[in-house]
Amino acid sequence: MPFFADMFLEPRKPIDYKGKTVYSADFIDGPKKFKAVFNVISTNSKYRQGFSLHMYEMKGKLIYDGNVIQKNGLSFFVDSIPHTIEIDVEIEEGFLFIENFCDNTGTGSMVAGFSGFAMIIEDIDDNKKRYYCNDFEPDDDFDDLIFEVQFIEG
Repeated sequence: MPFFADMFLEPRKPIDYKGKTVYSADFIDGPKKFKAVFNVISTNSKYRQGFSLHMYEMKGKLIYDGNVIQKNGLSFFVDSIPHTIEIDVEIEEGFLFIENFCDNTGTGSMVAGFSGFAMIIEDIDDNKKRYYCNDFEPDDDFDDLIFEVQFIEG
């Protein structure tokens, strides 16, 4: 089975896998300001699933539930949040990246970016994407976590 992490030579460059475009993560370049509305569609994995918004190479802020985050980012296990959440995003410089993760140990760990981790990103319309995510297991079903994000410019 595929170890997608070994196939990504450059993090921002997708690969072709069985006729599908597969990404390591979604990179959103700034500057821009928007509201991101996340909607969890489903999970299908033996591991606890989640997603992160990373700010490692971004200057700006994320606002969630009244909290202003200006470094590192936010991570959510999908079983601990409502199915729909809203995050205000302001990218002054750099980029935000969105990736999936899982707890493959049952201890609350958040592992991502190696082994079978990858995603297929479907553009639903001009401001909405659906993410079909693969987790730690080196398979290619892309159904371990499925979520949508609507980007509302503002």
